Amino acid sequence: MEHEHDHHQAAAEGTSYWPLFGILGSILLVTGVTWWFASPHSIAEFFRWFMGYFFLVFGAFKILQSKEFAHVFAEYDIVAKRWLPYGFLYPLIELALAALFLFNAFIGTASVIDLVIMTIGTIGVVSAMRGKRKYRCACLGAVVNLPLSTVSLIEDIGMGGLGLLMLFIHS
Repeated sequence: MEHEHDHHQAAAEGTSYWPLFGILGSILLVTGVTWWFASPHSIAEFFRWFMGYFFLVFGAFKILQSKEFAHVFAEYDIVAKRWLPYGFLYPLIELALAALFLFNAFIGTASVIDLVIMTIGTIGVVSAMRGKRKYRCACLGAVVNLPLSTVSLIEDIGMGGLGLLMLFIHS
């Protein structure tokens, strides 16, 4: 079994963001196709589809190796650090959000949950990035090895911002 130090070292060396960009590009492509064939053609609907597919894919990656994800996540997330079961629940929360956004159900509630978990995530990422220690990002679970970086921060802020935008649009 690898040691935690090995995970941090691997995340820092030879980092390639291409898998992440490929996944995000695929999510954007599927979102665009879905939006094109669905109606109405509003920006709010595009964002709703994007959020649904985003949470579906990212939640699925996290759940593939949920034990390793929970432990990596707990190294920097402010809730999982204090209560490890949150690290196991987090992928399920993302999958539930995916279902709500994709089925256009309880969008206000889903948007609030999104905003809360992304705000918590942002706080954890900023706090971890301030320190000297290098952390492995758990954004794509334990499947894709990326360092915790500005990309992680942009993901959390961006998805939280979309949740806030959806709250205004659907209120």
